[in-house]
Amino acid sequence: MALQVHRASGLKQHNKKHNKLGHKTKGQVKSLSQGRQSVLTASRKAKHELSRVERRNQVKVVRADKKEKNLQKKRKLGTESRPPFLVCVLPLTPDTDSRRVLEALKSADCHATVTHSEQNTTHIR
Repeated sequence: MALQVHRASGLKQHNKKHNKLGHKTKGQVKSLSQGRQSVLTASRKAKHELSRVERRNQVKVVRADKKEKNLQKKRKLGTESRPPFLVCVLPLTPDTDSRRVLEALKSADCHATVTHSEQNTTHIR
């Protein structure tokens, strides 16, 4: 008699293996990785978080920039070459001739436009 060799069939029952793919706690993930980093986190540059002092300094810089921008805008209200100016001529002594001072101001700029208002004020632009 020849000995027959036992062979398991292909229709054998397989029980479920222990589920290792489910939810893991941070501690479990840390212990499993044991210092290894993923390629994405290793290649990504860490974002610098600003300290309290740095945040306040950043706000100051932004505020100063806005203020400077507004000043530049106001300075451009005059002509292209110079900022606007306002002059009030008040005679402090009786011997001062305010009309002569106004004429001197008018003649200082040959391109200036002179207008007179109802309130007896003179505008030189």
